[in-house]
Amino acid sequence: MDISEQLEKIKNSKHLHKSWYRSTYPEVKAQGLDPAEHYLTEGAQKGYNPGKFFDTALYVSRYPDVATSGLNPLVHYEVIGVAENRIINPAKAASEDQKARKATEAARRKEAESVRKTAIAEARKAAAEAATKAAQEEIRKLKATLKPGPATPPPAAPPAAAPGQSTALDRLSAKARAAAKKGDWLEASRHWQHALALPAEPYVGLSQAAAEMGDLARADAILRDGLARFEANPLLLEAWCRLALKARRWSDVALRWQMIEDSGALVEPKLQLSVVEAFVQLGDLPRAEALVEGLRASHDADTGFQRADGLLAEAQGDWARAADIWLKRGLKATGVAKTSSYLRGVRALVQAGDPDAAEEEAKRLVTKFPREIAYLKLHSEVAIAQDAWAVALERWQKVEAIDPTEAGAMPPEWVYRIGVENARARTEAIRIGRLRATGMLTLATTVQSVDEAGALLFARRARRFYPENVRAMVARLLSANTRHSASIWWVRKLLESAPEPRIYFPSLVLSLLESSRLEDCEEVLETYTARYARDTLWLRAMIEIHYRRGDFAAMRDVMQAAVTQKLPKSIETLRVTRWIYDLIRLHPAPQSFLPQEIHELLLRIATLYDGKFLSDSIGMLLNPAQGDAVAVTHAARIAETAAQGLEMDPVQQEELLQFFMRRRDWEQVEALLALPAPGELTDANVRKVWNVIRNKIDIMLGRADVAGAEAEATAFLDQLAQNDLDGFAMSLTTGLLFRLPLSAGVVARLLACAERLGFTQMAERIGDWQQRHLGFDAGTTLNLAGRKRCFIVGNAPSIADLPLGALAGEDIFCVNRGMRALDVGLPQPKYLVVADPLVYKNHAGEIDADGASVEKFFVASNCLWRKPPTVPAIPLGSSGLKLSLAPFRHAPLHFHRGETVVVLAAQLAHLMGYSEIYIIGVDLDYSGAVTHFYGGGRKETERLANFRPGGSGTEMVNLAFANLQKAVESDGCRLYNASPGGKLDMLERVDFFDLLGLEKPLDPPPSKADAERNAAE
Repeated sequence: MDISEQLEKIKNSKHLHKSWYRSTYPEVKAQGLDPAEHYLTEGAQKGYNPGKFFDTALYVSRYPDVATSGLNPLVHYEVIGVAENRIINPAKAASEDQKARKATEAARRKEAESVRKTAIAEARKAAAEAATKAAQEEIRKLKATLKPGPATPPPAAPPAAAPGQSTALDRLSAKARAAAKKGDWLEASRHWQHALALPAEPYVGLSQAAAEMGDLARADAILRDGLARFEANPLLLEAWCRLALKARRWSDVALRWQMIEDSGALVEPKLQLSVVEAFVQLGDLPRAEALVEGLRASHDADTGFQRADGLLAEAQGDWARAADIWLKRGLKATGVAKTSSYLRGVRALVQAGDPDAAEEEAKRLVTKFPREIAYLKLHSEVAIAQDAWAVALERWQKVEAIDPTEAGAMPPEWVYRIGVENARARTEAIRIGRLRATGMLTLATTVQSVDEAGALLFARRARRFYPENVRAMVARLLSANTRHSASIWWVRKLLESAPEPRIYFPSLVLSLLESSRLEDCEEVLETYTARYARDTLWLRAMIEIHYRRGDFAAMRDVMQAAVTQKLPKSIETLRVTRWIYDLIRLHPAPQSFLPQEIHELLLRIATLYDGKFLSDSIGMLLNPAQGDAVAVTHAARIAETAAQGLEMDPVQQEELLQFFMRRRDWEQVEALLALPAPGELTDANVRKVWNVIRNKIDIMLGRADVAGAEAEATAFLDQLAQNDLDGFAMSLTTGLLFRLPLSAGVVARLLACAERLGFTQMAERIGDWQQRHLGFDAGTTLNLAGRKRCFIVGNAPSIADLPLGALAGEDIFCVNRGMRALDVGLPQPKYLVVADPLVYKNHAGEIDADGASVEKFFVASNCLWRKPPTVPAIPLGSSGLKLSLAPFRHAPLHFHRGETVVVLAAQLAHLMGYSEIYIIGVDLDYSGAVTHFYGGGRKETERLANFRPGGSGTEMVNLAFANLQKAVESDGCRLYNASPGGKLDMLERVDFFDLLGLEKPLDPPPSKADAERNAAE
């Protein structure tokens, strides 16, 4: 093809964007060149793109025949590439590469599964033969009982039934005889078994009643009592297994099912099918498969069987078979089961690599059910799978039309599949204003958890069409940053303007509680209940209001009424008692927070409204002895799993981890964390696995093992990348950087992840972090101290009354905005430690100037992420551990939280080599008009949620300092409280005046806080 023909092809190509080409490559416009001619003669050789949707470099590198053809890349595509459906843009290339990786992985898994199936076939065969023999023996025994035998004295007659009624024994006997007459010996056996077990039935009924009233602990205890009296009773064993299924305690289900099998009891198929899900959740696929195969011949057409079979096929990675099962079930099932089946079926088609079939089925569903939101979402999801971003947005608008609360709420993992930057570019190219706004709001929602500033920039571009949603996002972000006053203002505006204001009341009520505005909260609740009646939002708020006021009688009355008559749910995510768990879980004496007489009532409320897991968690705290027997069982399970070298299901592992951490049983925590990690990560298990890995990283940091923590973090990030879970990895950015700010391996992997996702803004931020902080050697902060003692100056009101000038010549640490104390006589400090992200963000200019004036400026990584400093700063990492739990060890620049930045500064001072650390200005008293020596009123008070009335902040800070003292005393280091008053009592007190050789005032004036308190009294 000659030059003129190639030029004509380029000019006629839809991928030549002349205006874009001129604006992108300025020399073309400056020299007045024709874009087509320039691209043909020079542009392609320079790697220029003819338009925004054709990537020259990618096309040439992906297809080697382009270079050897002698054709211009775009010409080659138009002549050859179009017909072969070749890829011309990075997003599509990434999508295809991902599909190829998935196909390769699927093939590998299929081969491995084939090997595994062969291996278990013989075992299944042997088990089947044994089961057949056992069943034949049961039938023989049953037939023998039905054969006429020699006359025997009749048994004592049971109590006569009322006229027109029959006893349970009569009914079961009749059913058994009817089944035997039909030759259905298995059914007959089950009825006779039930009849023999009837003496235990009252236990089953009583347990069921307790469970229905929300008291699962009592329901469990009743069945345990029954089994102690009627050992291996089939009715009791079945009821016990069903109770575990009801609570979704999969490990308990497996144990109880084993007891049923060991007892030889005959069980109805419905229970067997329910148990399949437990084994799937636990990863025990052979046992799940054995149960399914045992029922296939007789129950293949049953929807319950199809559900179990579908779950098993998904767990085995056989997506084509899973799709077939779920879609067939959808034809027969009704209600929620029908919807769920179709959703899983279409998603299985996508996983099986058949997006066209998925599109066809999704289209059929939305045509048949045009107002079913689940199917509309599914249709949008299929468009994402086909890399059709604008189509997905258009379909999502149909979801919004039915439910406006779904605006912009497309799942983040969908956006990550497209790529954030790719999605942004495609959104900006959309010409329809509302559709473009839908894309911008979706992007804002996606990135808000990792990039608040970027989220607001996206949201601003959507506000014309989505003003309510943008306001709600602003309110959420303000509340998340503890700026409750501003958040309350925005939510009140929403209540005035929103067509459906009810959804915003929970945000308002919780912000009012957090900011201690109890009277305002009661007024809002009156308005709310007048409009919508009482529900779980009202219950949640009133319990805390009465607790905060110490009115336990009113608290009891509210809870008793809510047990007697169950209230409707406000929103699905609202937890009525979670705040109590958060309040007491780290305290060494959690049972002291509430009167003993309302403990049981609180647990019933937790079970009824929040579920068994939270109820059990609170129960173990209120009555630690309650968990002793359970702890022995759990410890044995951990030891057995470790001895066999097996993985533990991440759901179970995380439950046990939380259990032992609540009990401060660090030996079992370590044993749990030492178990092998799951070999495969999926969307279903990745969050639970991360919860375990995160705790493992924290415990390693608690041993000062930074290298081990880094290795664990990088291995997990590698595993996420191998399993195509980059979207989830991106959500861990802040959690990992805050813990390991100097880890080159972690930062490099997060950066690569952001680049793979096309998340340019995040990649730039991580790249900036890499440049700023990774060159610093944490070891250079060790043993810097040139003297024995130092002073850490907190910001409490009391320091304004001390002769701070006497600290001249001492090594001084200031914290946060503490250098304002220079105005009240403090000499120039040597070090500044900043760890409050909101304080730093709001006063960055001032604090950076302070940092430039000291020898060492230390800033916590959560502050650095939100607002990069303008002066050199040393990053501080912080684990997720709190020193109030235990005397964890700290490593250079890797510390543990203690409810106050002064705890962080004290860990730093210890590593720098100071052996006498004197603390002033930690009063732990926020009852005065100001919270800090430089001021701070209501806004500051409401931010200090841990110190609110009824809270445990004072005790937690004392515990943190006490544990820190234990951690450092082996190095000969001591902490002292040199403040004249306050509530920091766990440290040895020294007199500030004696310490510095000052003459004590004859009549020392009261501190500002004391003066205000005296005036109030």
